[in-house]
Amino acid sequence: TTNMIMLQKQWYQRRVRVLAQLGFKVPSIHVGNSVELEKLKCIPGFNAELTMEQMNSMLENIGCFAGYSQDMNLVESKMTSIMKSVGTLQSEQLDLARFFSLVSACGTSYYFSDVKCSSVKKKEAAFKQANDVTNLTKELGIKCRVQISDATVPYSRMLGYQLEIRDVIDILSGEGSPDVVDVLGLQCGHILQMSGKAESLKEGEKMVLDALSSGECLPRFLEMLEYQGVSRDITTKLRERKFDEVFPSEIKQTKVECRTAGIVRDIRIDNLERVLTNRLGGYGSSGQGIELCVDIGTRVNVGSCLAIIHHTDDTVQNKTISMIDRAIEIEKIRFNRIMRTFRNDEKRQDRRKRSSKSGSKDTPDKEEEKTEEKKEGVNSSTSSDSVPKDYVVVVKSENGEEERTVTEKKDEN
Repeated sequence: TTNMIMLQKQWYQRRVRVLAQLGFKVPSIHVGNSVELEKLKCIPGFNAELTMEQMNSMLENIGCFAGYSQDMNLVESKMTSIMKSVGTLQSEQLDLARFFSLVSACGTSYYFSDVKCSSVKKKEAAFKQANDVTNLTKELGIKCRVQISDATVPYSRMLGYQLEIRDVIDILSGEGSPDVVDVLGLQCGHILQMSGKAESLKEGEKMVLDALSSGECLPRFLEMLEYQGVSRDITTKLRERKFDEVFPSEIKQTKVECRTAGIVRDIRIDNLERVLTNRLGGYGSSGQGIELCVDIGTRVNVGSCLAIIHHTDDTVQNKTISMIDRAIEIEKIRFNRIMRTFRNDEKRQDRRKRSSKSGSKDTPDKEEEKTEEKKEGVNSSTSSDSVPKDYVVVVKSENGEEERTVTEKKDEN
């Protein structure tokens, strides 16, 4: 297939449906039960095990699928056992060779990868991985772009299998978080430009955002679910967002409220994942998870809801709530819309008290006296002693008569 595209695991369920809607063939091939397949298996009736005939049929009809084949698993397990026996299982170069041999055998034309970097120390390793991938795909004749992104920044507002399915439905319906939609538009825009479907990156982003805002991508996702065993009744409930009927469980919710007013400066997704794994039972089909209610840059006040904890226990420990609160960094800012107040109802005595409290040595009365003295000083300076000898001084007497004094200029010689 000339329009085949291969994606990295992250963001499968979002990017695959968007690109399939825009005319690409996007096979989501997994080896065994991967994390992405575990999420989809939360949907009742979803079947991830496909035959090669089913995979080809879905690519031709709807342009995408998500699953694995037993034949591929046998080959993968055989290769893994061989590499383990010769001690090369941990070789990054052999892992790349194994993966891209599969990519090339599938007839892939374009490859896009989003390499996650969790710290500054791992930046060099991420750059090396991106460079190796681009060089290898160039030799295989595959057009490739690799992005390196911050792994600590949220790529979704939801953490937890069932919650992330809800997030996929919202995004494909055009109602997702602006931060997530912007990144999705940027990444898919790169693919559109790379494949020649868009002349520029900006045009590619616009095509993606238009497809998302119109809601045209959701039917493609629901059609794929029906091909893979999900009943029409379940897909209808997903379209209508009746998630409680699709995922029936005894889930309780606890809100994490903001303690200070300010702006959300950072959200540590790695810390939130650690809380979910260690304190809420981990990722699973029970429905537990963390739902973010704010994005980076959101203004919050005291009492604003930062996140909602979905849990199976009766209560949530205060330490869990505190850990989630610390994972959302808020810069304290006092929002004051009043620039200045002008008033005319304040007495002079009150002004004098306020000026004395502020530490000023001169009261308003003394300041006025100083002003008058300055004026008098200007008048008194017009005496004959302070005037040059070649000027005429006119002074008014008490009787009102003018007295003229003419001084002659002295001879310098």
